[in-house]
Amino acid sequence: MPLMQATTLKYFHQVARLGSIWRASEQLNVAASAISRQIALLEHEVGQPLIERLPRGVRLTDAGEIVARHLRETEADYRRMRSWLDEIKDGQRGVVKVAMIEGMIAHSMPELVHAFHSSHPHVRTEIAIVGSGMATDMLRADECDLAVVFQSRNLTQLTVDAERVETFCAVMAPGHPLAARRSLWLAEVAPHPVVLNDPSYATRSLVDQAAGEAGIALHTVALINSIEGAKAMARVGTGVVFLPSFAVERELTSGELVAVPLSDKAFADTRLMLLSRRNRRLPIAADRLRAQLVHAMQAPGAAGAPGRKRKEKST
Repeated sequence: MPLMQATTLKYFHQVARLGSIWRASEQLNVAASAISRQIALLEHEVGQPLIERLPRGVRLTDAGEIVARHLRETEADYRRMRSWLDEIKDGQRGVVKVAMIEGMIAHSMPELVHAFHSSHPHVRTEIAIVGSGMATDMLRADECDLAVVFQSRNLTQLTVDAERVETFCAVMAPGHPLAARRSLWLAEVAPHPVVLNDPSYATRSLVDQAAGEAGIALHTVALINSIEGAKAMARVGTGVVFLPSFAVERELTSGELVAVPLSDKAFADTRLMLLSRRNRRLPIAADRLRAQLVHAMQAPGAAGAPGRKRKEKST
């Protein structure tokens, strides 16, 4: 008989707690002889006596005290586990995993995570900063609960929970010769030094597409796999960078950078998207963070057009 057979341990636990096989029999509504047999089997399993039978009840041996203590601790652990499960069920405990583009860290994500943590102090938020393509791959593989991406083209198996039109811009230092323009064509930027993100970025794909459609070659002076690094290069005048407006919101407010909208067709109707995997039921904590992100993307005053909630797309 396995040592941890539930029925046997349940019987022994009651005998140890009540100090009597007879009282345990009444409590469990099981014949006293059946309880005695199960305890005898348990004693055979552990190889030593667990109880001493007395004229009035039983007394635990040293070995019996060890088993009884283990069962008390196991019961307490079980109650604690159930309490944690109830908190997860209620959305008050757990882990929420989000994959997102780097630009969101410079935009609104720190404030959103802070607000979420204030109301859910026992929920941990894990954020992976990745390109849009990697974020959607992680979502399909259930390696994250939510993804925030820019201009994702492949939405197979995914649901768009909210989206917002974002202006795509040429970003430069305030003293740049093009900084005073109200809008630009990519061909007008081409003679000037530019800093490009590597091909894993959705922004780079858009720029390459527009350059190909215009039949131009950009004067690329640097490649970098960091939006923050690209912005730093723009600030010191290394070259023009190409980013959606939300990624430079703080620098525009502070006056460190200027963003001029690009007019090329490839940059029309570019969107920030909040995604989840279609037909997956999110844990309550993740669903609550999703609701906060949807609200933030659709809030009055948010850049671009209002998001459209829970729209499904596929390719």
